[in-house]
Amino acid sequence: MKINSPYKYNNGYIYLSVAADGVDIESTIQVSDEKLYRKSEFHISLVCVRDLLVQFPSVTEAQVVSFFNRFTGGKDLSQFSYVPEQRIAKHPDGRMSLIQMVVVPGLKDFFDELNDRFDISVDTQPTHITLYTRQKNNGIGINNNTQLHNTRLFIENRL
Repeated sequence: MKINSPYKYNNGYIYLSVAADGVDIESTIQVSDEKLYRKSEFHISLVCVRDLLVQFPSVTEAQVVSFFNRFTGGKDLSQFSYVPEQRIAKHPDGRMSLIQMVVVPGLKDFFDELNDRFDISVDTQPTHITLYTRQKNNGIGINNNTQLHNTRLFIENRL
């Protein structure tokens, strides 16, 4: 499906690629007894379309992507700011990630309008950048507030 630039759509996610220019982070870090590897690319997931379609089968992929394109035709969701908070996410299958929380101004407005348009109730996606993973480049989707609450605070003011 075609998505407005600079956004991308792949594997059921609408996301924004983030350049690592000027950010100097180590290639590996130790968290407790775990070695974590820096991801080879960074992005902010804005909308987990895949989960939305499962939760609301009356809504189609084409409708969500089209709505996103219309919304971003008039509002910019490509700006973000870092929150002084990093979190550790663990998945029951053994995956582990270190994430940097960010704020994307306007994303809540998108979800509010999406909910109104399709008469659904979806929380605003918790926005973050996965910096490190236990298995190289194998992150953990954190697509709602419940999943975010299952992470633990790692450090404040790291960046």
